[in-house]
Amino acid sequence: MRDVWWKVVLGMTVALVLHDKLPDHLALGRVRPDLALLGLFVVTLRYGPNVGVWTSFVAGLFLDVSTPEHLGARALSLSVASYVLGRVAEHVDTRSLPVQVVLLGILGVVDAILLEVARHLVSPGIAFREIFTTHVPDVGYTLIVAAILLVALGSRLVPRRMSWRGAR
Repeated sequence: MRDVWWKVVLGMTVALVLHDKLPDHLALGRVRPDLALLGLFVVTLRYGPNVGVWTSFVAGLFLDVSTPEHLGARALSLSVASYVLGRVAEHVDTRSLPVQVVLLGILGVVDAILLEVARHLVSPGIAFREIFTTHVPDVGYTLIVAAILLVALGSRLVPRRMSWRGAR
């Protein structure tokens, strides 16, 4: 188990650094890929929902540091979204690229909705239109970037067999 956590910490550190630096170079106008979401997707599919939830919570706290008025909102949304992804992935064959892209889309949409709900609970004046003007285009662009990476790297990102399946 210790070996898993070192891989997760190293992988998510790289994903968070890339999430902070690289999307500005990949941006199409205001639309940016969410590389942290992609990293959490890989962690959740590789190591299961339990590792995914804890990793999402810690990564969400690091991402929330930039918006202290909503501290914990991203941690909550990513944790729940990773849990949903892990539970759905237990019941589908995640080896094909279309299934992986659909699962990443589910992760992104659940995260976006929960993030805006959490922000609205803290600051009631926030409108939900950001889901459609910011989050959905970002998730769409993240899906395109993810499809390219998943085709290029294949089973090195998401393995053919999930060792965590069936283990409760």
